[in-house]
Parts: sequence; C-alpha cells; structure tokens
Amino acid sequence: MISVKEEIKAIEEVLGESFGEGPRAFRNTLLNRVFARAVYTRNFSFWKDFYRDSEESFFNRNFACIFIGNSENKSAENYSKLHELMHLYTYKGKMELFEMEDKGFDMIKKAREAILSRLFSLREPSSKIEIDRQTLEQCVIARALNEGLADYIAIEAQRRQAVKGKPFSCFFIKREKKYTGFQGKVGNPLNPLPLSPFVAENTKQIILLSTDKIVKNFSEAIDISFSDITEDFISSFLYHLDLFSHLRSHTVYYSGYYYVKSALQGRTRNLTKPIEEIRLNIPKSYEEYFANLERNLKSLDTQR
Repeated sequence: MISVKEEIKAIEEVLGESFGEGPRAFRNTLLNRVFARAVYTRNFSFWKDFYRDSEESFFNRNFACIFIGNSENKSAENYSKLHELMHLYTYKGKMELFEMEDKGFDMIKKAREAILSRLFSLREPSSKIEIDRQTLEQCVIARALNEGLADYIAIEAQRRQAVKGKPFSCFFIKREKKYTGFQGKVGNPLNPLPLSPFVAENTKQIILLSTDKIVKNFSEAIDISFSDITEDFISSFLYHLDLFSHLRSHTVYYSGYYYVKSALQGRTRNLTKPIEEIRLNIPKSYEEYFANLERNLKSLDTQR
C-alpha cells in the first residue's frame, strides 16, 4: 500500500473539516488489482482487472480503494492522489451522483450490446431497448459534478502544498492552465487563474451537440432493419461509441470544473457546506445545469 496521509491533510485544510477515514491506497498494478478484488470482495477474477491501464489512477467503489497510476512525474502522482481521494469523499457524501452516472452508462451499454448482437448474430434483442435523453443528460451532469469537485479541490489542495514549499506540488498549474485556456506565462502560480467564457461556451456546445448525435444515432441503430446494416452504418456506430467515451471524459471535465468553481464563487477554504449545497442541488436537466453555470459565471465575473 502507499501513503496518502499528506494528501488527506491538504484536502482537510481546504474543506475546513475532517476527511474521515482514509482509504486503502495501492500502486496500480495488475497484481494489486487482482489482490484487492480477491481480499475485499472474496471474488478472484483475473480477467476483470487484466485490461486496466497501469498508468491510470482511479477510485474503486466496490473495494473502497484508490489505485494510483505509475508515473515518473511525482507532482502528477501527488495530484492523482488528491483527485481520487475527493472521489471517495464525494461518494461517502452523495452516492446519488455515482448512481446517476451508472444509470446512463448502463443504458448505453445495453443499447450497444443489443446493436452488436444484431450486427453479428442477426438476432433481435430479447427486450426493447430505449435511449432516454433525460437519463443521458443526468448521467453527463453527474459525471461533470463528480470530476469538477475532484479537480477543483485537488487544484486548491496542491496549491496549498506549494505555498508550504512541499516538493512535487506544481502539477496543479498545468491542470489549471488547461482548464482556463490560459496561453501566457503564469505570473504568481499561487493566484488562481480566471475562467474563460469562451471555454465555457465551447464545452457547452460540444456537450449539447454530442448528446443530440448520440441519442439520434443509437435510437436509429436499435430500430434499423437488417437490410440497412451497411459498412457506413457500422462506421457511424463505432464513431458514436467513441463520441460517448469522449463525452464522459475530457469534455465534461472542463464543464464540471467551471460549474464547481463558479458555484463556489472562487472560494478556497471552509468548503464543506458550499460543496454540500452543490451535492444537494443537482440539476435535473441540461437546461437547468447550463442556466446555473451561466448565472454563476456572471456573478463570479462581477466580483473581479
């Protein structure tokens, strides 16, 4: 196991309260993944853990463990610990966010399996599969808030470590520049960078357009007749699978960070209650989510 005591302490300084019991933390190796599954679930399954990327860091809810990817960049590794610890903190406080994610992912997974079954075995699915837009929207919103909370707190916690001169604590600068679209030279990295209205609007349009395409393509693919299954159809289907994968990762990370930072109005300490407000008031639709984001961004901008 690896130690996360310093990272928990940094998070507690940002939250203004105790983190609670820390998780078991492992280096992300195949052996550790198999070991954790066998010990904490009494279920030995080599193949379930075989295809995980060892450079990836992740929080596993089933084991209440975090796995930290193998990296030569110690600052990035430190940031990964902070990020995955915040996923655990969010999970303990609001499991509904993860359940909303799971519901959307499961819907797409069942649709994908039904379409692939039709493609390769020419069999009708055993039950009717439908793509519900509201479920997909709530899935993306939950993903955005999960990642936004993890990134915002990780950035501010590592910024505090940098203030104290802790080694390997500068990865937050790279992360913050990426999210804000900042192109110039950072003056004092200990001062937060301003959010970009262009990035906020751009990610909004990508999310809306991607969701439209996914709902339309999957709904049509489910009902397609055998005679219409062509090479172009298969190519389009695979493209939209990739589009969904992109939507649930990179794009929503940006949007989630903007939502959380603007909702918190840039505050960097005593964040337990403000975070709880975010978790208690999860938007139910894109309309509500983006309306909140736009209002909060305007309010944040007027404070400057």
